[in-house]
Amino acid sequence: MGILVPYATLSPGITASNVYMSFTNEVIYINQSGGKWRVNSFYKVFGDRQQKKSSIRFDISATVDRLDDPYSILYAELKKIYPESIEVFENGQLDEENENITWSDRGQCMFL
Repeated sequence: MGILVPYATLSPGITASNVYMSFTNEVIYINQSGGKWRVNSFYKVFGDRQQKKSSIRFDISATVDRLDDPYSILYAELKKIYPESIEVFENGQLDEENENITWSDRGQCMFL
């Protein structure tokens, strides 16, 4: 899964159009403190969906009261940054509201 972003202003002020962003092959870190959960990772920016590697990556984090699927939390945070983005599901992936979902390419999670 990833998002297509029609127009993005990346750090430090670089603009890009029609880019694909995802958490592919990134570790997700989860910490609990004071009754809150902090989820953080890096997202990558690709020129398009077919591009296999990218060295353009940015950190992202979210603090939540209840820990759900860390990918859902991070994608929701990413969509706040890029509200015009469009969700993209890869072959074999379905919308998470579907009961028959099977995620085979979810990356790694590291609980700390």
